[in-house]
Amino acid sequence: MSAPTRDELLGLTVPALKERCRQSGRPCSGRKGELVDALLRPAPGAAPRKRPAAGAAAGAAPRKRPAAGAAAGAAAPKKAAPGPGGRDEAARHFAALSRRAPSRKEIESTEPGGAPTVVERTLPSFFDYYPRARRAHDALAGDGPARLALLRACARVVETGDAAAMGALVAAALPPDAGDAAAPIDVDAGAGAPPAAFRWQVDGGDAGWLDFDAASNAAAEDARRRGAGSAAFTSPYGSYDLNLEFMVQINRATGTARPVRYVP
Repeated sequence: MSAPTRDELLGLTVPALKERCRQSGRPCSGRKGELVDALLRPAPGAAPRKRPAAGAAAGAAPRKRPAAGAAAGAAAPKKAAPGPGGRDEAARHFAALSRRAPSRKEIESTEPGGAPTVVERTLPSFFDYYPRARRAHDALAGDGPARLALLRACARVVETGDAAAMGALVAAALPPDAGDAAAPIDVDAGAGAPPAAFRWQVDGGDAGWLDFDAASNAAAEDARRRGAGSAAFTSPYGSYDLNLEFMVQINRATGTARPVRYVP
């Protein structure tokens, strides 16, 4: 039988309320409101009823709360994969170092009113000049951080002409191969043959490959024959350091680096 409500108790007379209080062992003196309040309170000696948790049925066992961010009983979360920032940077460097830029040059006609001669060509990419750097990049396909470090070093060569870091990383990635150089053109004079004289050139951009002057060519050729890794020379355009390992000349005054090559 359900317990009476306050409204039901207020509908009873005072004697009836007092009788109920006596039967239940509650105090039975006082006014009507006090008797009603006494009957609404738990009877003396009665165990208090457990109030069910909000949103759950009375008597239901409380559920164990799962750890934040994971389902109860789920396996430990996997370690997060590296963000895409490094991959994006590597892709940008690789695209820039692989780019063969188109070049268009108009040469004025020597005849009055004649049409100019248009010369269109494609300039070599960085990897065309340094094939060992490209092979080192491909050899590091399974090592993202090492490949990114190599690409950053290659970009530094373009920006500053400093090829030391790139050389060390290329050497670490590739086994030493006889006759394998960083130059775009590998020339073999042949065993026992007298040393050949080569014509040295610098990449002049839109102007194409430009010949060294006689004194600069002699200095570069002498260093090549001796197997030296570097040389220094002064031309009508300034003073330069020549890196024969990576085939680049660096202007001492401006720090500008330009690819060089030697041809028969």
